[in-house]
Amino acid sequence: MYTMNMKETLDKIEKSKQIPLMNAIIKEFANHGYQKASTNQMVKDAGISKGLLFHYFGNKKNMFEVAFVYVIRIVMDGLQESNYLEISDIFEFILHSMHTKVKVMKKHPDSYSFLLRVYNDNDPFVKDIIVKYKNEMVDEAWSSLIERADTYKFKDPNDIPLLLELITYASYGYIETNQKLLQDDIDAVIKNFEAYFIMLRKRFYKDEYL
Repeated sequence: MYTMNMKETLDKIEKSKQIPLMNAIIKEFANHGYQKASTNQMVKDAGISKGLLFHYFGNKKNMFEVAFVYVIRIVMDGLQESNYLEISDIFEFILHSMHTKVKVMKKHPDSYSFLLRVYNDNDPFVKDIIVKYKNEMVDEAWSSLIERADTYKFKDPNDIPLLLELITYASYGYIETNQKLLQDDIDAVIKNFEAYFIMLRKRFYKDEYL
């Protein structure tokens, strides 16, 4: 598997160059995808030499992986600032997370475009990166949520893993089949998901908690 520690990589880069360089890399991958992204354009936008770029990252694969983790970190930092870990109702937690992610992505449009491009990229290496980090992040997030979830609201608490599995598959399936809507009107996407969650609440929650 292709790995490179993001912190170790960023520590190599002069502080004043970190954000401009990462922005240039993310923007180029967002605009052209992994295969067609130009390192020449990256160094031009970042104002550094090509030799320095490869000194920092080693190769294009590491460059992409660090960019992917960097963008995910932006999202996770936004979630942490919103105190999402204090929410114990599963549906409230997921909707709160979604709304927070939207705010973060609107604040960082190139990062949002990058993620859309990534999830629509058929390159085998990109798919490997998605699977690698998706499994790690989803498993960690769901485990934390299950530990503090309001299990008493469920008709059967044993259904919680099934619910989270349904939401995970539905989310990624929706992303894959609604790329244009995600680009044009992400708020409409969130509204659609809220409608789905109303149906899921009726299926899994006791009547007094609907």
